[in-house]
Amino acid sequence: MLIAVSTDNGTHISGHFGRCNFFSIWKVTDGSPEFIGLRPNSFTQHATGDAPLPGGMSLAPPAGEVEGYPLKNYSPTETLVQKGYSHTSVLEGLADVECVIAAGMGRRIIMDFERNKINYFITDEGNIETAIKNLVDGSLDSGPGCEGGHRR
Repeated sequence: MLIAVSTDNGTHISGHFGRCNFFSIWKVTDGSPEFIGLRPNSFTQHATGDAPLPGGMSLAPPAGEVEGYPLKNYSPTETLVQKGYSHTSVLEGLADVECVIAAGMGRRIIMDFERNKINYFITDEGNIETAIKNLVDGSLDSGPGCEGGHRR
């Protein structure tokens, strides 16, 4: 399983999925997690795409270039596209992941994740490594999306 975790600094989960600087990319094989690297967030609507890479961190390959995890064909929710909300660039930027972890995300991206069978966790856990460990062992908490504001 390939996992993307929203982060600003590579160690903590960011409070807003779309505004994060990076996605921490993890591969889980036979219950064993492996950090692949950070994928710069240059594809969400709120992305800045210009944050410096945190010290000691490596870049993750772009979507489709992690060995064993090819691109998937994703499509945004049609009603959202008709209303001018398209997450096509997000779905393309994370087109190889099967699970997303964030501290907060809006209902529209949740709808697109559900439509495209991408698992998501909206968690209060702040540490990425702990969240990955908890996901693997089945104990990662998850709450609702953001309706009136973002968590953290």
